[in-house]
Amino acid sequence: MRYADLLSAYIKDSGFTLERLSKSLKDKNISVTREHLSRLRNGKVPPAGEELNRALAEVTNGDAEKLNWYAYIEKAPEGFKKVLYQLGEEIIPAGKRLLEEYPMFFSYNIDEIRKIEDTKAYKEFQDVYRRSVVNEVFKNTEDVYDENNVLDIFDEEEREVIPVNLYDAYLHDAKKTINSRLNNTNDQVKIRGTILTAFTALEIRVNEIILKAINNSAEKRWVTDSYLEDFALNGKLIGPIKRYLDYDIHEQPFYMELWRGMALRTKVLHGEQEEVTKDQAKKVIEIVEMAIHSINEKAIEKNIAGDPFKKD
Repeated sequence: MRYADLLSAYIKDSGFTLERLSKSLKDKNISVTREHLSRLRNGKVPPAGEELNRALAEVTNGDAEKLNWYAYIEKAPEGFKKVLYQLGEEIIPAGKRLLEEYPMFFSYNIDEIRKIEDTKAYKEFQDVYRRSVVNEVFKNTEDVYDENNVLDIFDEEEREVIPVNLYDAYLHDAKKTINSRLNNTNDQVKIRGTILTAFTALEIRVNEIILKAINNSAEKRWVTDSYLEDFALNGKLIGPIKRYLDYDIHEQPFYMELWRGMALRTKVLHGEQEEVTKDQAKKVIEIVEMAIHSINEKAIEKNIAGDPFKKD
């Protein structure tokens, strides 16, 4: 739904004519002609500012936060805008908080954006954004999570339940989705989502191995629950993974391709990439799977490949 569509729905549900709406706004010391309201409703002019949107929502009994969020989306780059329009409304609170603290977010000066990447508001928005995209990918499946951190995936042909580790489930879903019939133009949310899903699989597995290694070491005494939050995925690979596994990601034959995949994931999250092709996403998923397999082999060699949440 777009800003104009939402405003039009609010006006229609209120039963107000544009003339009556204009008068109601005037009672709140906000002067807006019926002609301008008509142009706002029909998307003929840019969205209203925050003050007018709040007044419009109050008069029509609509949701001011939601109306302002869709107004903000109109300022985003086209590629990112298309994705945001298709995501669930769960992203709105985090997005609003980010914009309140950093109003320049949708100006999309990438140098400025990188200055706020380590802030709580940006990380919260990025996390909700990622989960929202993943939910978009998962929403038409019959996947079920259980309390043991296991996902049951229904095999389409055999209709049998296949129990898998959580990271396997994410990787399985990314591969299944990218191998389905996707159109590069019409299925951008799903194509982009497969990249985020694949890297989520890698990060889940990396986290499991690091936590298992810590639990097996003397460092368990001082490591806090927030320890992993201090590392981005690439930092985990060149830091704790290298330390605990004696595994140098830079020495792997897929290293450069994996780093290019991470760069593409960042562009997807930042809205810098106008379009991601199915072939691009498929290549990234293959490289991520290769990385997981390689790291798993080293973890098995070091005897720290298990689930850190499972009691030995």
